[in-house]
Order: sequence, then structure tokens, then C-alpha cells
Amino acid sequence: RDALGVIVDEVIYFDGGRWPDAPDGGGSSLQLIDPDSDNSLAPNWTAGDESASAQTITLEDSGVLDLGHSKAPEATRFFMLLGGKGEAVIEYVEVIVNGENLVSNGSFESGGAGWKFFGTHSASVAEGGALRLVASDGGDLANLVEASLTESIPPGATVTLRARCRWVSGDPDILLGLNGGWLEAAGTLPVPVAVGTPGGPNFSAGNAGPAITEVSHFPLLPQTGEPIVVTARVDDPDGVASVRLRYRIDPSSSTQQVIMAHQGEGIYTGTIPAQSSSKMVAFHLLTIDSGSPPVITRFPVDATDRECLVKVGEVTPEGDLSTMRIWITDDTLTEWRDRTRSSNLGLDATFVSDGRVFYNAGVHYAGSQNGVTIYDSPIGNPTGYNVSLPKDEVFLNTQKLTIDRETTRDATRQRERLLFWFLEKLGLPNLHRRYVHVSVNGIKRDSLIMEDVQKPNRDVMDEWFPDSGRLTKTNPWFEFDDDSEVIIGTPGSSIGNRLEHFRTTGGELKMPRYRWNWSHGAGHESAHDFSGLFELISAAESPDAELVERMREKADLRQWMRTFAANDLGSYWDTFGNPGSKNAYLFESLESGKWSVVVWDMDVGLGVFNDPYNADLFPSNVDPNIQRLYDDPNAVRDYWQALDESLNSFFTATAGSEVRDILQETYDVLL
Repeated sequence: RDALGVIVDEVIYFDGGRWPDAPDGGGSSLQLIDPDSDNSLAPNWTAGDESASAQTITLEDSGVLDLGHSKAPEATRFFMLLGGKGEAVIEYVEVIVNGENLVSNGSFESGGAGWKFFGTHSASVAEGGALRLVASDGGDLANLVEASLTESIPPGATVTLRARCRWVSGDPDILLGLNGGWLEAAGTLPVPVAVGTPGGPNFSAGNAGPAITEVSHFPLLPQTGEPIVVTARVDDPDGVASVRLRYRIDPSSSTQQVIMAHQGEGIYTGTIPAQSSSKMVAFHLLTIDSGSPPVITRFPVDATDRECLVKVGEVTPEGDLSTMRIWITDDTLTEWRDRTRSSNLGLDATFVSDGRVFYNAGVHYAGSQNGVTIYDSPIGNPTGYNVSLPKDEVFLNTQKLTIDRETTRDATRQRERLLFWFLEKLGLPNLHRRYVHVSVNGIKRDSLIMEDVQKPNRDVMDEWFPDSGRLTKTNPWFEFDDDSEVIIGTPGSSIGNRLEHFRTTGGELKMPRYRWNWSHGAGHESAHDFSGLFELISAAESPDAELVERMREKADLRQWMRTFAANDLGSYWDTFGNPGSKNAYLFESLESGKWSVVVWDMDVGLGVFNDPYNADLFPSNVDPNIQRLYDDPNAVRDYWQALDESLNSFFTATAGSEVRDILQETYDVLL
């Protein structure tokens, strides 16, 4: 708007994809490069660099090593991570015990010597006497930067963690810690308040070069003998001098070039010659404008680190079910196979489904720490997949897809759907699941069928809860070795979450004891804010005479009990409220302060695995404060009412029942 409030210009923009992602609420400004360019096009924008005005701080915390994980009997490693996508500069780090720093290259004078970079933090680099801590997404115990200590630290020792650090872009939340959850130092790096250059030249003012958009190829699934036509829209206020299509046949690095022809109105086309079946074509575009001097742009912007892929000879399975295709290069396949299985770094892929193509999606494994232990390759053992689409594109109203792996536990592929149906019949939050065929580089990944599953996110909150709120995931806490592989398979490998206050020396709450059991989901603004959880725990620790009353103030206790009853209808033990104490999200209303339960993964139950039909309804090995609720008639009344409602309505498999009809319908689809 101008001084009179009249709209001078406006733009609809996105917080990622082909648009700059640093301005996504992370302090950086979104700036137009060339005022003469079309401001509706993502390539004509950039993120302002606000880092020069960022304050450098010393983050520090001291404490006693206690309440650690049994699989790390002593602290042997130091780690750092960011709470989300972003970047920070670390000048030095210290782990001080008895006046001695146990980090040998804490000032990074020897570059990255002694440091390891994993998963979402693997692009971090030590140079110039500092560490550029770079995160493609939030960190966790498998996605971080770490270094071994010069000597181990036993429980009971007093330790100081210290780092000198500065925000650069993106998420400002930073965490320092010791393995085993023995100690941490959490903070939020100061972000400049006055950002951008209002009234002055933009940081990157100049010639943006040609903007390349609307890239596609045809046919979507080319067969042997069919040429591949690549189309793009190219726009530049200085005029377009040249548009070039460069392609190679993976895994060869030899590149061919085609000059793309202008078809009018900014549309250019180029043709890749027909290829034989099973060939993988990798291409990118290069354009040059008519400016002086001329400017070169590429699509993708970081080609050839990322490319657009086309697989030749793909076959569509018979039937009405959708097929999801993931195409990756041979180098990406090798990297995916060889890297740590819990890495959440999205690898470059082309995703194709339902007649649409999405170039430069990010892919990585999906599954619990128990599940990923069998993964050996994206085309090997049964595998789940997470697919993140560019943020300026949506598919079925989402940008993040979770494809659940086939499990050998249930040959019918129907039990989990039925368990979610129990939740639906009781009016409880339940998640959509869609049968799909899946292939990776043309290799069929489902012996029978896989499922595209809805995962609790902002859409789920909007669907089931009228209040604004945030989600917290209930997790088992696993530790990882110094190669970022999960430590699992022996007694004590995991620590379950508990509605309990864990206090360190001096009475303060021990934050690591919560951070890995109660991970933040959608709606959380800070990676370090557990205040709502602590209020819920305080209510759960109330004396017996006050327990139900206090819990009703902080939880939708009727909804909890009805959810627990729905789980027990199928003897589903592997979730919150039962011995497994996981596979659920808790929704915290920011208006009422009350918490509700959203079950999201139900792959055991109904006789699948360790779940006999005559199992105890209230087993003794649950969270002690949950057990106290089960022991109180005022709380458990809603549980019994839900069971009574179920048994007298939908929970029957007699001829003509809803259960029979649903199972038959599903069976017919799978045939």
C-alpha cells in the first residue's frame, strides 16, 4: 500500500517449494529481486539475509547427570540440533567437568575433525573456525551433529554445557545435550526484529534471470518407442535468449542437449528421443535472458544436484486402485540404502500418482524405531515411505504423504481398518486409510497392497476439534549409537512415557526425560515449551480423592475412556493408556487447556500379535497414574458405557451385520 493506503501491488506466495523457504516465519524477509519481473512467479523472489544483525549469544546450562537412559550408562557424546529447518553459526562448544573441556575440537580450528553429521543435519559444515549448523528439518536423536567426548562422564557428576552461537535463518530453537539424556541446554537464538529493507533497495535487487515454471513431461508414463516431450513456461522482462533441455540416461553422467522451441505465450517445448523400457531419464532446464550482462537460471535451481526424472516402461496394475510411483537415480538409491535407517533427510525423487507428476519431492523411510530395523533398501525388505511434496504443490489436499508398509502380521490387510472403524462408530477421532499400489523405480513394493495413511496434523486438528490447539506424540525413548543406529532388541532398550514428574537434583524438572517421550507435532511454536504437558502431569499426580476432578479439568476424560474402550474391543495393547503407551497423539486445546487422545497406528490387535481375545482389560503394567484412573469408578464409568454401547450395536459379526458388510466390501476391493 502507498501512503494513502491504496494497494499498489499484491502477491499470493507459499512458504517453500519453488518459493524461498527461509521467510517461513523464521525471521527472514521475502524480497522481489527485480521490480520489473512478474511478482506472481516464485523464481523472481528471494529470502533476505538478516544474519548480519543477529546477536551472538552464549548458551549455557549446568547440572547433575541423573535420570539417564540405561543403554547409555555414562555420557560419552555431545550433540547439537535445531528444532526445525534453519541455520546457525556455532563458534565454539564446551562440555566442562572439573574445569576441563571434554570436546577436543570444540572451536572447530581443525575443521570437522572429530564431528559427525547425521540425517537432517548432514549438510552442516565446519569451516573458518566455526560450524555452520544446517538443518533441512527438525532434529532428534538420530538427526543431529555430534562428537565423542575425550572421556566418559559417570552419573552424579556436575557438568556445564556451553556454546557460543548465532542465528542465521529459519528456526531459532537450538538444543545442546549429552547422549543418554543425562543433561541438556536448550535455548532460542535471538532473531532480528527489524527485518527487510523497507524504503530502500532489496538485499538482492538486480536481474533475476528467466523464471522457469509449469515444467512437465508427456506422456506421463512413456513406453518403449515413445518420445518424451518436456514443456515449460519461461518469463523474463528482458526477453528470453535461449531455453535448453539437458538430459542423461541414468546412471550415465553423459548429458545431451536439446534447444527448446518457443510455442508462443512463453511456452517452450523440447523432445527427448524415445528410450527402451526400464530406462531412467534425468533432465533439467537451463535458460539465458537477453539482459546485459545475460543471466542464467536453471530448473531445478540447484541442478544437477537435483533433477527431474522419467521412468520408461511403467505398467499400471489392473483395477481401480491408485498407484503411487517413486523415481530416484541410481546414486540416490545407493545413498538411501547405505545411510542410517532413521535419517529424516529427504532425498530427491520424482513422485507420480493419479495422473500428476511432482518433481523434487523429498523421500525417506517411514516407520517406528522397531520397524526400521528390518529396512535394508527402499527396494528390499517391506518398507514404509514418507513423501514430502514441494510446499507450493498439493496432492489430495496435503503435501506430506505417509505410505504404510505391508506387514506380515496381517495377511488380510483388513484388521487395522476395522480397528479405526471401531473408533468411528464411537464418535472418536479416526484416520483415513486408502489402499494403493506402490512402486519404486518400477519395482512393485506391495505383494498384496499398501496404504496411504492420514497422519495427525493441522488438518486432523481442524477436522476433529473446534478449538485451536497443538499435538504431542507419545513415544518410547530409544537411544542411538555413535553411528546413529537405534539401540534395540534387549531389555531396557526403550523407556515408555509416563504422566509423572521426573526431578533432577535441586527439584527442577529433568527436561530430557520428557523431550524424547513426548515429541512436538503440529501447532507447537517452540521446541522447548512443555508447560501444557506439565500441567496435565500435575493433575495426573493428584491425590486419589482429587484425581478424577483434577483430571476432568485438564483432560476430556470421557473421550479418553471411550478411546481406551475402543482399543480394548480389539485387544489393541500397543498405545497410550495400554502397556505399549505409544502410537497416539494427544491434542491440547489452547482454549480450554484440556487434552484429548488421537490414536494413529493400530497394526496389532484382533489376534495379529501378542493380543489374545481374553487379555485383561486393565493390565497392571500400564502408566501408574492411568491405572489409578482405571481403579476409580467415577472415571471408568465412561469406559464401561462405551463397551456396553458397542456390544449392543455394531460389535457383532453375525450374518447381515455392519462388520460383515465392511469386511466383504474390503475383500471385494482387494480382489
